[in-house]
Amino acid sequence: AVVSTQSTGKMAGFQVYMAEIKSFPDHCAQNSLHKRSLGDITKIHDIWEATPPSYIRLDLRGIMQDSSIQEVEMGDSDIDGEDLDAEPPKVSRKVLSMGY
Repeated sequence: AVVSTQSTGKMAGFQVYMAEIKSFPDHCAQNSLHKRSLGDITKIHDIWEATPPSYIRLDLRGIMQDSSIQEVEMGDSDIDGEDLDAEPPKVSRKVLSMGY
């Protein structure tokens, strides 16, 4: 499954990155949103395919640690990154009369 994901992405012109989240079956069973049993999760865990070492891996430890995430106030911006909350620039009457 990992190889087909990598191949499909590359054939479509994408750079493929893999993210691994390592956990223990008992922890996963306790936090299962779908109420999967420990037995079901253990079966999946036992046959889980490791990411090949040649693949580009993302280190998600920084974003997985809730205690290190601080609240951030964000404003709206357009696709070019311009701040939509900022005052629009002033345009002189001379520029307006020139048709710009």
